[in-house]
Amino acid sequence: DELFQELARCWILANTAAREGLPVSFLEAWAHGCAVLSCNDPAGLVRRFGRLVEDEDYAAGLRWLLQDDRWLDLAQAGRQWVRDNFEAEKALAQHIDAYALAIDRSHRRGRS
Repeated sequence: DELFQELARCWILANTAAREGLPVSFLEAWAHGCAVLSCNDPAGLVRRFGRLVEDEDYAAGLRWLLQDDRWLDLAQAGRQWVRDNFEAEKALAQHIDAYALAIDRSHRRGRS
């Protein structure tokens, strides 16, 4: 709860990790309406919903996000993307579909 309350008050999550795939922290930030500032860009999502740090210049990236409140539109787009892709009902439906497909394939192999 404390983490989510903190994220709700934030505008931007700065990720300084040298290597990460799609960290859960990015998803949590976007879900709470934060833009992401990072030197990593898994699947091009940081460019879509934040700012990719170039030449390790986090200050320049932060200034860019804050200029004219650019962070706000990017954060809102990130929030919507998380809703569209990770909402609980959608995730459950995807699991059910995957299980149904696996069961169907298993039954077909049994008939062969």
